[in-house]
Amino acid sequence: MNKNQIWKYITGELDETEAQKVAQWIKQDKSRIRLYADMKKTWALTGQSHQYTPRDVSNNYTRFNKRYLTSPKRHTLTSQWLKYAAIFILAFGVSYFMQDQFSSTDIIDKQVADVVIETMPGQTSKTTLPDGSVAWLNSNSKLTFSAGFGNNNKRQLQLEGEVFLEVTKDPSKPFTVATPYGINIEVLGTSFNLEAYNDQFIKTTLIEGSVAIKNNSGHLLAQLKPGQQALASPRENKITITNVNTEFYTSWKEGILIFKDIPFVEIAPRLERFYNIKIEFANEAAKHIKINGRVLRNYPVDQFFEVIKVLSGINYTIHTSTDQPAVITIY
Repeated sequence: MNKNQIWKYITGELDETEAQKVAQWIKQDKSRIRLYADMKKTWALTGQSHQYTPRDVSNNYTRFNKRYLTSPKRHTLTSQWLKYAAIFILAFGVSYFMQDQFSSTDIIDKQVADVVIETMPGQTSKTTLPDGSVAWLNSNSKLTFSAGFGNNNKRQLQLEGEVFLEVTKDPSKPFTVATPYGINIEVLGTSFNLEAYNDQFIKTTLIEGSVAIKNNSGHLLAQLKPGQQALASPRENKITITNVNTEFYTSWKEGILIFKDIPFVEIAPRLERFYNIKIEFANEAAKHIKINGRVLRNYPVDQFFEVIKVLSGINYTIHTSTDQPAVITIY
């Protein structure tokens, strides 16, 4: 494998089998991990891909900067412009066709023992499971299942990170997703998003069907209805259920983040995973700015922050290093 394969992995040009091979190859060597991180950082900060030449990126960004960010009229922008600017889809005068971030995938071989699906930071993956269920795996996540998945009336996955699942209904074979933090999800046939990046909280968002949330002892903690989200805190043995806009928690699988009146500090972790960046707040007030709009993975991350800068008056700096994600400081 070579640098070109890593680039195709980052830009979503590989099928599932090829992507997994590249991801595993990268993780085998620290120098490959550093190379991946550097290339991913370039992708996040410049948006360069097979769709854009460096000249395209430079010219279009310059036009946007002159038109909106350095214009004497920028402080008198109409409320109508602000409304649409908050959508964050910055066309820059060039036609743009958004590729599906997920290539069509092959069904996992049922004979393979202990299948492990992993994603690198800032990457996503789509997988069809042996029973026909579909799993979208978010950034820096791992999904594991055994060769016996679907046999002996058992369909069980182990998750570290975040996954969106469309589960094939089969009443004779309950579907379970186990997390390392003592919270497990059981379903028959449904679609839901499960976030388990750490033991501070496990977030389950139900789109369709019904899910039961249990602890390792099998005790029922909650049962969700569509449109509900459960926030479980294993440390405090506490669970909270709220009604939410599910699109905010599931749009990442389409290569989009959607926000509606969400405090900046709450969307920061999702932006960090989306772009493989680090966000720091030197301005306490900036944490509470409400964000409306959407972000596309294929656009440079600084375009998002430039729009926020225009709309809210914040400032930011981007610091890069050779072997670490870019750090964006808000002040």
